[in-house]
Amino acid sequence: MKSFHSRGVTLVELLVVIAIIGILVALLLPAVQAAREAARRTQCTNNVKQIGLSFLNFEETVEKLPPGWTGDRVANGYTETTPFMRILPYMEEGTVAQLFDFDFTTLELENAPAVTQQIASFQCPSDNAAGRAYQHGLYDDMYYTRSNYAVCFGSRNMARDTRGISVTRVARINSGDLTTDGAFQSVEGKALRLFIDGTSKTVLASELNAGQDDEGGYPSTPYDARGLWAWPNMGAAIYTHRTTPNTSVGDRLWLLECVHMPERNLPCSSGGTNQAVHFSAARSRHSGGVNAVFVDGHVTFIDETIDAELWKLLATINDGFIIPEY
Repeated sequence: MKSFHSRGVTLVELLVVIAIIGILVALLLPAVQAAREAARRTQCTNNVKQIGLSFLNFEETVEKLPPGWTGDRVANGYTETTPFMRILPYMEEGTVAQLFDFDFTTLELENAPAVTQQIASFQCPSDNAAGRAYQHGLYDDMYYTRSNYAVCFGSRNMARDTRGISVTRVARINSGDLTTDGAFQSVEGKALRLFIDGTSKTVLASELNAGQDDEGGYPSTPYDARGLWAWPNMGAAIYTHRTTPNTSVGDRLWLLECVHMPERNLPCSSGGTNQAVHFSAARSRHSGGVNAVFVDGHVTFIDETIDAELWKLLATINDGFIIPEY
């Protein structure tokens, strides 16, 4: 009677199996990563859509969009609120909205409980903004949570003419020209009747990448204030179409609010205190472009190779040009 003995797996066979498994993992991993990024991008699109609809609901109630940069009172010579603070009640964030005391600016400790709140709808999961907060060097207890969306200040800079000084000083002395050709501007909100080019052809808001330096550097060390929904400045909660999405051209920002990190799609340079020369580009972690919500509420993914002049036209509310296909 014959006996049968099972043969053990040889080292060569084991190595072959391991190699095959490694190849399969290498083939599947990009697909898994792509699926995850697609899910993150979908969530980001939904966030932008919600933000756009919230601004429209605000406009329906108040009969104009909120100012892109202002406050209800002048404290210490400046005004400080953002449009994102104004739409919180329309985004099911009424509890956070109630934490704000609009008798004080966002730079004052009375509003510390509000600006420290993490707002998931203001954060794109493709970036690392969630859970992070920037600590302002002026106050130890002032932590501003990171965000990834900004409202559009038009095709050029933060203002037309600030007489070489800051927007806050211009607002205080009622001088200069703070108007823009876009959906938002400082001090005054815009009514939809002014959007002669059409609400479906004018960008309301888009994406930006959150700064990576969370340590307070004020008043002597550079810090990165980009991507802060409660921080009223260029690159933090507002942007322009002066440069195309994800451009290598550096954002020009307030004094020290800039840490140049081109390898993270965060190039920048200091623009001093003359905010008439400040601008910041739409940026994202998505491959190839950014999400943008238009004034009528629809969301479009804009390719980063879009023609620069067309991108500027999409930011203006009354330029009189016919928008070509893009």
